[in-house]
Amino acid sequence: MWAFALGLPLTLAVPATVEWTVGGGLPLQIAAMGILVIVIAPLAITAVLARVPETGGPRTAEPWRSARRSLVGLLLRRDLAFILLLYAMLGAADAAEGAAMLFFIERGLGIQAWTGTLLLVPAVLGLFAIPVWTALAIRFGRHRMLAVTLGIRAIVAPLALFLPDGQPLLLVAYLMARSLAWGADYLILRAMVSDLVRSGSGAESDSGANGYAATHYAIFNVANKLAGAFGVAVALATLGEQGFVPEAGVQVGDDTLLRMIYALPSSAAGLIGLVAVNRMNPVLRRQSDQIVN
Repeated sequence: MWAFALGLPLTLAVPATVEWTVGGGLPLQIAAMGILVIVIAPLAITAVLARVPETGGPRTAEPWRSARRSLVGLLLRRDLAFILLLYAMLGAADAAEGAAMLFFIERGLGIQAWTGTLLLVPAVLGLFAIPVWTALAIRFGRHRMLAVTLGIRAIVAPLALFLPDGQPLLLVAYLMARSLAWGADYLILRAMVSDLVRSGSGAESDSGANGYAATHYAIFNVANKLAGAFGVAVALATLGEQGFVPEAGVQVGDDTLLRMIYALPSSAAGLIGLVAVNRMNPVLRRQSDQIVN
């Protein structure tokens, strides 16, 4: 999570730099981010493969069987399956929000300048939010703080529907409020996975527990990315179905449509997650808090 939190501001600094230096509009900013990803991704993967050693544990002749066994075991454990579904739902909602954000700022709110720069607000605040929420989760329990972060998401996200047009300072205030729990929900969910694996029974509580945790994290990350792709596809398909054309000028109905695409997925995910967390198995709830404390 820290690697993501540190890397995101650097990535989002690209459109802001394009905006400051050459006055590039939305298409040029998006193109610059795309080029950055195309260049950096293979370099990052190569660096990891070259510098990060494999674990010293014994290797199985058929690793796919171990992965399959872990996946089946994860899905059969209701507590882990619950966290997996919540993790994927949040990923889809955040991806839909991210896909619409630039259009929301420029076309929904009519703020033509500082679009790229405003993207940095949540990313920078996340660097300060993560250690705070980590300390709070340790002090008050993971499930309690997870409920708080989901509540913030559910309450703050729909305020975008009521932001006045052409008011960048109010947008900054909104983004700061929206970023109060930035990344905390993912961080707490991942910590809960570690708690459950360490406190499990049978194969997951023996010396191979770390291996199961690593496989679970891999499955969670893949599910989150697939859900994110689904969220982006649904958001952009909905915009296209409603006649939104990025190259065209501001059209009637763009304001409301973009506000809804931007705000409602995250708000709905927060509400659904909040209900689900409050209905969490009381034994699992106490177990997570006892591990923390």
